[in-house]
Amino acid sequence: MNLMLLRNILSKTTFSHLKNCYLALNDGQGLSAAIWAAVFLESFLDELFQLQKIGKRGKEDLNGQIQSLRQYSNNPPPDSINIPDEIVKRCDDIRNTRNRLVHDTGLEKDTINEDSKYIVAAIEVILNWYTQIKPIKEEIETREKKDEEENKKLIPVFISTISPHNERQNYFFSSLTVKKCK
Repeated sequence: MNLMLLRNILSKTTFSHLKNCYLALNDGQGLSAAIWAAVFLESFLDELFQLQKIGKRGKEDLNGQIQSLRQYSNNPPPDSINIPDEIVKRCDDIRNTRNRLVHDTGLEKDTINEDSKYIVAAIEVILNWYTQIKPIKEEIETREKKDEEENKKLIPVFISTISPHNERQNYFFSSLTVKKCK
């Protein structure tokens, strides 16, 4: 998953939730990652609804958002994007897994890390689909061209670091434009 590319197409808030999810997962905080994933999904669906004029924006909880997404998927307006059943199912999976983790089910929570990885995998499926829909794909291509033009104006800088890097360091370094010396 190219987080830097997603930073350019998601709102600052939505991207922040996604970043927090990945950071928590990489820090071994499975429950926190699962919660951040659900928070990301709520924000992401709000953006998708705004883009496609789906449902009631900003008034629904995650259950209501997924229901609106399902209704839209089953009866899409003409000339709208196709939201596959797989995407709706992944949203359901994220919500259900998060709910099972945070609510008392009477069972011991011994699958938190596996569940959080499952949730993140579902997010990646959703985001891979999202980056392939036509309006988003065109926006990505436009931003990549703009970034390429901006990169030509940058001053080359050599940065030396120790390794191995943790996830936070990798995120910081990947946000810089770095070319390897030959």
